[in-house]
Parts: sequence; structure tokens; C-alpha cells
Amino acid sequence: MDQAIYPKSGSSYNPFRQPRTIKMLFNDRDLELQADRIERLALQALGEVGAEAVGEVGGHEVERGIWAELSDESRGVLLSPGTFSDECGDSRPTDRLLIRHVAMRVLGEGRAGDLGSAFDAEGGGPDAAIWRVVLELEAVRLGRVEVESEALPLVESLLSVSTTDEPMASVAQSAATTIEVWTETELCGLHALWWCYALRSSSVLGDRIDRAKRWLLQNIQPDNATNRPWALPVFLIAAAEEQDGDSALFAGQLIHNALMNTLGLGRGTGAGVPDRLSAWILLDTAMAIRFWARAGR
Repeated sequence: MDQAIYPKSGSSYNPFRQPRTIKMLFNDRDLELQADRIERLALQALGEVGAEAVGEVGGHEVERGIWAELSDESRGVLLSPGTFSDECGDSRPTDRLLIRHVAMRVLGEGRAGDLGSAFDAEGGGPDAAIWRVVLELEAVRLGRVEVESEALPLVESLLSVSTTDEPMASVAQSAATTIEVWTETELCGLHALWWCYALRSSSVLGDRIDRAKRWLLQNIQPDNATNRPWALPVFLIAAAEEQDGDSALFAGQLIHNALMNTLGLGRGTGAGVPDRLSAWILLDTAMAIRFWARAGR
């Protein structure tokens, strides 16, 4: 496994020096390889305890590769997303929706059906609303519902109002919103919107994602948020497929911040290991990149 290399203990830390693991992510265009590397970063936090390599849960087959690597604690969260909390004891609607999405992709049609309603994580802002659309589309993919509701067309109509490069209209900043909260909401919503696009290949959503991405690259620093790598698939795929250096730098900083975030959360593991929520975001990102690569987009 590649190891993130940081200055030795006692040396001065340079926040602009990224670990070699991160720099390696953008040296090739092999998205499958990038997905494997991102997954290994996530499993530093989610696979801390040796997990028995089993291929089914409750009589249903699961995605052996990921399930076998998860710790017992992480498996418990995956089976019951409502039990998740971060290092500070907090649990936001988008946290639970994200983990439910990971569960639907890892556990598949069988066990995922036992997780309860895909929409039971109440509350949240516009980013949570888009994540609920993602879960609805995944339910269609798994055959749990025959036809999606009007939610996706509604999202498309809301996001296609403007033709200029700007943030998504649904998460526009209000006067009472700080830059940190606004940035995380925008990136979280963009992450969910990418899944909507990947699952439905909507040209409207694809264009809107590209315009939001360009605006973010020009106006926002990724460390203006909470050091969590929301929207990482958007920038990683652009970096690889378009050889976009700006997207590569943005993605690299998102990963770097997530690996350093544990210093202020009291995990005791130090730099190089993502916090709990970031680890689930990274795992979802790995699945997103792998899905995109195998779809031959």
C-alpha cells in the first residue's frame, strides 16, 4: 500500500507540501487505478480492524471486495446508517444519506432493501434534497421501484435556469451563511448531482456540473470548507479525462485536507488518516470513479 509521506516528527510542517501518495494520483489517466488508491485511503479509517472475507450478508450476496475490507464497526454503520456520528458526535442528514447510498451500492438489491426507506433521513438543505434524488435513482436501478418520481426533472429545471458559470442555483449563498458552510453545501450538492448525471446521463445535468466546476475553480479554495472531500469525483474525473491541471490541484487539496483533518479531531491517529465522514466520502468517490470508468464514458 502506498504510504503518505510527511515530514518526520519534530520538523516544521509545510501546509503546501502534499504527501507523495496524493501527487501520484494525477500522474496517469487510469481511473481504475485512481479508484483503488482512493479506496485504500478510505479503508485506513473504515478498515482498521481485520475483517473476515465473507461474501454474503443475511443470505444475500454483497460486493465482496469492499465488504471484506470493512471493520466490524464500519459494517454496522453500513447496515444502519442512522447510527453514524462523527468524532464530535454530530450526524447531519447528508451524512446518513451518503452512507445509505454507499450501502445501496455495496449491499445490492437484497440486503439494501432491509435498510428502510431511502428517504427517512429528514431535514437538511438543498444538498440533502439532491442526495434523496440519488437514492431514488439507485432504487430504480436495483428494481425496488419501477419508475422514478418527478424529482429528477424538477432538479434539472431548477439547475438549468442560468447559462453562465456560477454555483448551483439551488444552493445559492444567503446573507446569513458563512463561506465555510456555503462551500461545503455547494460541494456536497455537486457530489450528489454528479451521481444523478452518472445514473441518468442527463445532458442538462452534465452541462450544469461543468459550469459549477469552472466557477468553483476560479473563485473558491477547497480549504474554505470543513476539510471534507465532497465533489471529489467531479474534479478527479476532469483531471484524468481532460488533463485539467486546475481540477487536479483542487482534487489534490481536497484529499490532502481530509487526511490532515484528524489532527484537530482528537482521533489520536495523526495526519494521513481521514476522519470518519471523509472516509465514507472517499469510499463513495472510489465507487463513483470505478462506475464511470467501467461505463466507458
